[in-house]
Amino acid sequence: VLGLGDYSYNDTADCWLEIIAPLDDKMKIAIGNHEVEATSLLNQYMSHFNLTEQFYSFNYQNIHFTVISTELEDGSEEVEQYEFVNADLASAASDPNIDWIVVYHHREEYTSPYTNRDGEWDRSGYIDLKEKYHPLFERYDVDLVLQAHNHNYERSYPIKYNNANSSAPIITDANTNNNYSNPEGQTFVTVGTG
Repeated sequence: VLGLGDYSYNDTADCWLEIIAPLDDKMKIAIGNHEVEATSLLNQYMSHFNLTEQFYSFNYQNIHFTVISTELEDGSEEVEQYEFVNADLASAASDPNIDWIVVYHHREEYTSPYTNRDGEWDRSGYIDLKEKYHPLFERYDVDLVLQAHNHNYERSYPIKYNNANSSAPIITDANTNNNYSNPEGQTFVTVGTG
């Protein structure tokens, strides 16, 4: 079970953790903006899920998952995360036992326009995220990127990063029957409906 952030809007995680208790041993979370509103709240999530960093990775059968925190401020932690993601995806891409690479994080890199314009955001998502990470996703053949923050569902066509205009990704397959066979680029899915 993959958690994409915004688990509770309360001062503690107690109620949410009680609700998901039957899934505890299956749950892998990403940290979102509501989880970092207070240091005590972030510490509660980190401790409960035995996390030492807000970014990490794991394998499930032949799938590699890389979890990114979109809530780290520019600074040493953010640089450390970028270096981790780069090395982690390189390792996964060269592993013959891995058939799929999935990245997930809270804030969206690409999205349909909406009115919540916090942070470095343009009409298609968070600029810094897409400029920093989407080129890595291409380099290491990431298959799927899961994101949330918006409380809705949407999915992109497979897209490649556009160096000339990061807000206008290049669609590599506009097949409308959702039947892709190893397309170039990544599919970005916003799953903020939980």
